[in-house]
Amino acid sequence: MRLRRPLTLLLLAGLWLAGLRPTPASAQTRQPALLLRAVADSVNPASQFVVAVSSAYARQSADPASAPVFSVFLGQTYAVIERTSDDAWLLVQGPAAAGWLPQAYGVEAGARLTARDPNALPRVPAGVIPLRVSAVAQAVYERGLRLGRNPAAFSKLGDCNTENGRFLDMFEAAGDYRLGARYSYLRPTLARFQGSFARESLAAKSGFSAASLLDPTWADPAFCGAGETPLDCELRINNPSLALVMLGTHIPGRAAELEPTMRRLLDTILAAGVLPILATKADNVEGDGHVNDLIRALAAEYELPLWDFWAAVQPLPAGGLALDGIHFTYGRSYFDDDWAMSRGWTWRNLTALLALDAVLYAATPDPATLGTDYY
Repeated sequence: MRLRRPLTLLLLAGLWLAGLRPTPASAQTRQPALLLRAVADSVNPASQFVVAVSSAYARQSADPASAPVFSVFLGQTYAVIERTSDDAWLLVQGPAAAGWLPQAYGVEAGARLTARDPNALPRVPAGVIPLRVSAVAQAVYERGLRLGRNPAAFSKLGDCNTENGRFLDMFEAAGDYRLGARYSYLRPTLARFQGSFARESLAAKSGFSAASLLDPTWADPAFCGAGETPLDCELRINNPSLALVMLGTHIPGRAAELEPTMRRLLDTILAAGVLPILATKADNVEGDGHVNDLIRALAAEYELPLWDFWAAVQPLPAGGLALDGIHFTYGRSYFDDDWAMSRGWTWRNLTALLALDAVLYAATPDPATLGTDYY
């Protein structure tokens, strides 16, 4: 299979003309190859917080019912001087007084973006989580923020295993999950994306393939416009900055026939200013693994983050799959429980959350070096 690189070249050329050319590695003040989250107790609280909502009140305490102290507006930057133990609320310094803001109301960068040892992700097989984000992927994410993409939202694109209420829904509010000490550092990412985890995606339905996402026939008429595809509809309504792309089980044909459709899908997502995270699938219904081979090859060619879910579940009994060879074995998202950690659904939710966390903090721009005009 011969893979081409047209989009990468066009994207870089477009970014250059738009004044968004990547800074040479020698001149960068951050580490684009590895900017993952540090564990909570090693985070320097003196970071910058960029507001990503149109307007809000900074409040007297970490309580939405407490009295307002001052107003904040889209694109403003504030120094973080304190935080709650779960990182859900940040105390920021205003013009005359300090006030509390929900962490999900913006992007925190600067001192919070610190290199993290890949070996600090125990129990996750090597290569599952995208520990590195390319300059191309980082440029796509930054362009999306300039276009007004929401840094606190992601979209789910996929089939029955994505539409299923067992996928990420439990992470909303005080849901039924346990991070345990090992994964407690993921709390800020959980707080950041509240509203996306349990949201019903317009581009995730049972039986969906890449072709389905590009076909207006399958769009929900209650939400989508005439001639609008499920993909375009989802990206318009949810306005995400990231998208989990989890397809392949319901794509018929050989790799040569799949490639054009997958390319159209990726080109559409990237043109919209959304950074896709490509996921491999746990099953091998095609028999020779060519779908996952294609997904990995496209991720490498387009220089996009790869969440290799297939690699994550290979050590599990039956590869984490139920008797039908397609759906996952059920287990709650109890990441401190040995039995749960032998189940496919547990690993689906854990590795999805890890991938979001890794890409978010690797791709997030530093307001100190890039300015506040991203929003």
